[in-house]
Amino acid sequence: MKIETAIGWIERLTLIRMSELGADFGATDTYYSLAMITPPSMERELTRAILRQLTDKGLCKFKNGLFREDGYTGGSGYSLTDAGLRIAQERFVLIKGGYFYRPGAKGYTASTAEAGLFTKADATAHVEASHGAVTIKHIDECEEISPLHLDPFYRNEVTNG
Repeated sequence: MKIETAIGWIERLTLIRMSELGADFGATDTYYSLAMITPPSMERELTRAILRQLTDKGLCKFKNGLFREDGYTGGSGYSLTDAGLRIAQERFVLIKGGYFYRPGAKGYTASTAEAGLFTKADATAHVEASHGAVTIKHIDECEEISPLHLDPFYRNEVTNG
């Protein structure tokens, strides 16, 4: 994987994380501290660098001098812009043969937790390139396990050959 691709994935996952934190004042008006945005598996400085890039691209906004609800100073934080929120909400999966594509369209999985997330444009490009062998679905419309595995006939055929 190229470094640019990896950075793109981290940026996208950061936008998704911010959109799922819960917005007290609206998705684009709630500011989150660096500590809230940084996942446990990531260094704060990497999150800060990613947020700066997203801010430069107009997908996040930075504000300092924030106050908490109790009136005490809260420091600084980041919020999504309308464009950033749109990207965070574009979470599509690709399905081929009853399995979900993994991230980067590298392999398959039966679990949505392991499925790759694609923008509408990227997903549509995969569908067109596959000549209909791949279908697209929004992640919120998917069941946790691939629909093929919920079919008792399919399970019997696979296990009993």
